[in-house]
Parts: sequence; C-alpha cells; structure tokens
Amino acid sequence: MRTVEETMGRWMVGILVAAAGLSGCSSDSTVLVPGGGGPAAPVALDVRYYDRSVVVTWELSGAWNGEPFRVYAAPEGGAYVLVAEVTNCSDGLCSYTDVNIQPGATYTYYVASVGFDGVETPTAEALVITVPRVYLYLDGESFLLGETDSEGFLDELAENGLTYEYFVTALDEYGHESAGSGSGFGTPRPDFHGEYLYDFFAVPESSGFIFRDDESLDPLVSGTDPLRHFRLETDAQGWWLVPGPGVSVYPQGFETTALRCGPGSDAFCVALDEAPQSGYVADDLGLQTQTTYVLRVPGDDNRLRYAALRVQVLGFDQDDAPLMIFDWSYQLQPGNPALAPVTGKGVRIR
Repeated sequence: MRTVEETMGRWMVGILVAAAGLSGCSSDSTVLVPGGGGPAAPVALDVRYYDRSVVVTWELSGAWNGEPFRVYAAPEGGAYVLVAEVTNCSDGLCSYTDVNIQPGATYTYYVASVGFDGVETPTAEALVITVPRVYLYLDGESFLLGETDSEGFLDELAENGLTYEYFVTALDEYGHESAGSGSGFGTPRPDFHGEYLYDFFAVPESSGFIFRDDESLDPLVSGTDPLRHFRLETDAQGWWLVPGPGVSVYPQGFETTALRCGPGSDAFCVALDEAPQSGYVADDLGLQTQTTYVLRVPGDDNRLRYAALRVQVLGFDQDDAPLMIFDWSYQLQPGNPALAPVTGKGVRIR
C-alpha cells in the first residue's frame, strides 16, 4: 500500500499541483490540494477484483458537503488518467466499476473530492491491484485464458467433446506471479433440462429417447425405433427405463439434488460427477424422482459412451397419460466417464 504522495512522486508540501501535470486527468484550471485546503477527502478507499472488473469503493467523510468525486487510475509505469466522475452515493458508500482492464496487469487507483471551485482533495493513499489470470495448456503451449479472484473460473469457449488442460497461477499486489499449479482436465458435454417422455403403452410415438450430440435433432423418437437408447414403460409395479438395443444401465440410481453443480447452485448441491466404469446390465431399471441414472450407449462408431438422466417428475398429463420429466447429459468422448464439473458448454475450473 502506498500513499498518494509516494505513488505519484510529485507532491510538494504547501504547493498546489496543477492537474495538467497528471496526463489526461482534468482541465488546467483544476488543482489538487493534498492534506487540506480543499473539500473533505474521501475515506476508507478500497479496490478489489470481481468478475473481470476492478471495483473501487470509498466512504463519505463526515465533513462531506455534497461534492462530486473523480476516480483516477494508472497502469504500472504509466501516468494517472481520469477514468470516471461519480456524483451519486448510496448510504454513505460510493463505488465505481472499471471494466477497462487487462488480465495480468497492475493498476493503481485513488479518488478525489471535487470542490465547487474546481479544487480536488485526494484520498490519503492510492491502492494497487493486480488482475489475476488462468491459463489453458494446449498442444504443448500455455495460453492466458482469463482471470478470477473467486474459487472458480468458467471457460465458456470450450467445445463439447474436447478435453482441455488448465493450470492457475497466483499474483500478489505487486504483480509477482507464482509458478503454475498442477494441471486439471475438463471435458464439457451436452446437457438438457426439462425433457419429457411418455409411457410406451399410452403414447408410443413419444416414448423413445436418443441421446443427441446436436441440439437441432429431436431426441424424442418412437418407442419402437431400433436406434433408441431407451424407452419409458409403466405398469402396476412402477415406472421403468427399458434399455434399447446394445444399451446397458448401471443397476442402481444415485440420489442427487441436481444433474450438475456449478455457478449459481445451492450450497448443498449434490450431483454425480463421474459414471461408474463397470457393473452395467441390460435389464429394465426402476425409476424414482430426484435420482440420477447412468447408461452406457453405443455411438455411431459403435464405441461406448456414458450418459446420465436425472428424474424430476413421474406423473400424468391432462389426459392421464403417464409421463416423465427429466434432465440429461451425454459425454461425447468414447469411454470418458466424466459427467462434471461443467456448466452448459463451458468448463468450470475449481
């Protein structure tokens, strides 16, 4: 942490410094008055990184008289620039969010009160922050992917069916970067929420299901379709998942609260992250709500892939036809049991 005087290296006690001396700050008529002589200085300055932006906050001095504020920023080794003017504060707390930042770069911020005569009084100190970063390792080279100060990072550019290797570095407030962490791997896959399927004996043409790798293709098929991965049947004993030709199921379900967990999930979210790799059978499987079931299905290349469905509702429509509402996911890589951690088409790094 450095004071404004130390950071700018241009203060002289008792001397007014013209704003023209701060490149791009303000007009030539504006002057800065460190340590008094102008409006009350902002207090409790703080800077933090959040969601690809730097959030600058400060509080109103007890002697504040309605003056507006100016936010200044300087990249490492560069001059201060006026980045914002703030006129409204809520409950004594003021803030500005700076989105014009670069990953891995270091910035210094301070805020000044602006008197009605143009005189500025800066905060007692300027604060330094370094934007953090995440790397993607691909084809023998590492690429800077992004930055975060949270417990995770979402790669929304990842493609379904491809495996990515990631590592993370840490930065201190002076921009010193640590060695990379151990590598983590992620393979995103398609998923869908709120799918429905009818009982084969009630609506046979909408009772079969095929796990799709293309969202433009309808996964609902006839219960007699030879390519179906499964169909839904009901009888007096309950609701049944009936595997299609060449498909096997894991004979027990997993109690879960969601198909997947990730950003925005409940704190106690429970999901099945990985499919069992053995023990599959070709038997009918009894279904329960709030439960995830795993299937092993042949792809177009006849290689086996893992898929999961989570039952939300077992009920009836307005015509009393039995139906199931469920979420599903389909791993595109043959033999890869990873069902999470993912979010949509992105890879979540934790």
